[in-house]
Amino acid sequence: MKKLLSLATLALVAVSLTSCGFLNYVGTALATNPEFQVKGDGSNEGIYNGQTYRVTKTATCNYAWESADPSILVLKTSGNDAYVTGKLTNAEKSYTSKLTARNADDATITPVSHEVIINAWTLKVYDAAGNLVSNATQLARSNTYVIKMVKIGGSAANPSYTPVPKLLGGIKLSAGEENIALSYSLSSSAYSKVSSTDLTLTIKTPAKAASCTVTAKLGDVSQKLSIATK
Repeated sequence: MKKLLSLATLALVAVSLTSCGFLNYVGTALATNPEFQVKGDGSNEGIYNGQTYRVTKTATCNYAWESADPSILVLKTSGNDAYVTGKLTNAEKSYTSKLTARNADDATITPVSHEVIINAWTLKVYDAAGNLVSNATQLARSNTYVIKMVKIGGSAANPSYTPVPKLLGGIKLSAGEENIALSYSLSSSAYSKVSSTDLTLTIKTPAKAASCTVTAKLGDVSQKLSIATK
């Protein structure tokens, strides 16, 4: 009986919402208000230096776009889609810009703006247990380590490093997330590649003293990390 009453109550609420124009309001908002998201790693409202992300539109109207810092938050459009690329002037310091969307067909609709962080990133070495290695030029010989892309946080005097979970080129309702992979390379053949994911590279160090430069490329941005065995 309680279940039947609950279903009846939900039905009455649905009828009430429809009768008061709520659904019509939602439909109008979706058709007129140019809302959007820029979630380059799927969580925060931002992208990473060198990353290109197709802005996620959540309305059906035609959009007109504007970047507050076109040389740092580089904006390109293709039809009704917008693509933003991070291009930091200082690769070690994140920067917050702003992206604005307007209804291209109705100037009376209030524009929608969001702050977009262009995150600085670098490469760090982690041991097999997942611990950050404090000195990348004092690695143990014949050992396995993981190179990770990390977001730079904190201050210049006390920086923090957070592994990036994933990078997205965009999100499609039909296909889901479109993942981006870093391009890794090693300058020395003494170091061998064991395995890799989109954002990490697992390596094995040589049995002798040797140095190497690890390079990771994201778009037009490259980061390098010097490593060596002790």
